[in-house]
Amino acid sequence: MNTILGIVFIIGIPFWLWMLTDAIIIEHKKRHHSSLWILFIALTFIIGALFYYFIKKKGSKK
Repeated sequence: MNTILGIVFIIGIPFWLWMLTDAIIIEHKKRHHSSLWILFIALTFIIGALFYYFIKKKGSKK
């Protein structure tokens, strides 16, 4: 069980940082200064990063 959690965190932390920095850069470029996505990702960790990835990143490619 600890091994699985370790693997999730090793993979999750870089993904979380990637999504958090992406949200910061996108919100700054749009000049909306809406920090809701940034707060959501920061406070919910991997779950928030996954939501952001599938809603904002994948949704914008359609």
